[in-house]
Amino acid sequence: MSDATAAPGKDAFNTGVVNLGFISSGVWTIQVAIERLNAYLNGEPIRVGSESNISDALLVTGFQAPEWNSDSAVLEQIGNLIGKSRSVRIFGAASLDLCMVATGQLTGFFHDGLHPWDDAAGVIILQEAGGTVTNREGESFRLSDDTLVASNQLIHDSLIVLLN
Repeated sequence: MSDATAAPGKDAFNTGVVNLGFISSGVWTIQVAIERLNAYLNGEPIRVGSESNISDALLVTGFQAPEWNSDSAVLEQIGNLIGKSRSVRIFGAASLDLCMVATGQLTGFFHDGLHPWDDAAGVIILQEAGGTVTNREGESFRLSDDTLVASNQLIHDSLIVLLN
């Protein structure tokens, strides 16, 4: 389950303002973040990892089923990262992928074509854990953006370059 709450009177989809994120699943334990109050896993604060080189980065991505073909953008992006990063994984749940970056289990995440319900809760959790979230152009992420790039902040610029 993934949920995010916007500030009263604000349209989170257009402004990109999310104040609370909550994620739980049958396998994963509860992760909560409240804007400006840090992110927690089972009551303990979480922080992103400290990998500073893309060669040490364990990355994760996903894809929409129609995009999985021989000329898909995600295959090209993965190809750009193979041999330059530690590895690229695909798990299939954007909100949980973002939480894995927030806890330092992974270093970065990238995905095209997500919707606010896919990523809003994970975005606030990652940001409150010290991570960075932008679009593929490196601009501040808005929930209306079609691309999302997230990282521990230290490898973000390198990741953006390799994805483009």
